[in-house]
Amino acid sequence: MKSFKFGNETHIIKFTSKSIMNLSAQGINLGTLGEDLEKNDLTSFYKTVYEGLKSLNPKITLDETLNLLDLYFEDEDNSIETLVLDIMEEFATAMGLGKTFRQEVQSQLEEKKKEV
Repeated sequence: MKSFKFGNETHIIKFTSKSIMNLSAQGINLGTLGEDLEKNDLTSFYKTVYEGLKSLNPKITLDETLNLLDLYFEDEDNSIETLVLDIMEEFATAMGLGKTFRQEVQSQLEEKKKEV
């Protein structure tokens, strides 16, 4: 569970077994989410944020979620990279993979540094 600032509002994103099942029913898991992001397809990412917000705010709609994301991206201090990593880490943590996910991200960052 992690809090995120969208414009002037703070919302908590939490993934539960139910949200993981809902995403899985849509064909979204950590692997497909990462693949879609590499192709610059944000659709599954937006749906993932929506499911994470719905856990503690069941009345929120997808349209409201998209409006919150627009507010987030309007703030020049925010970056999609940070949001994506935080959301994916929360998703992985809910599946019991948080530590493994952090290690994998660190490993990938070290590999990119070597390439430069």
